[in-house]
Amino acid sequence: MVPRFAFDRGTMYTIAPSNVIVSDDLYLLGIMNSTPSKLFFGDISIQRSGNYLEFKPIYVEQLPIPDASSNDREAIVALVSKCLDARGKSCEQWEHEIDERVARLYGLT
Repeated sequence: MVPRFAFDRGTMYTIAPSNVIVSDDLYLLGIMNSTPSKLFFGDISIQRSGNYLEFKPIYVEQLPIPDASSNDREAIVALVSKCLDARGKSCEQWEHEIDERVARLYGLT
């Protein structure tokens, strides 16, 4: 299961308990929702029944956010924007490209 961190462009209300990162950084969203991040969380997080990972702040704050050139950052932001604009429909190709770019940033490829 790939992480599904969300981005809200308006006013969001949550019910307790919930975890919120206050940021408009689409690069961060791309990193957090990537397959390499899923692998990282799988190594450090508690796995609940049904193979669900627990995304408590104690685990999420450990995710290293790779430095990226402005070109890499802008490319990931553009791909994330496409997915958001499409409301998550038919985004597989863009998500795959995000995964490849993030993997390179982490030195995995």
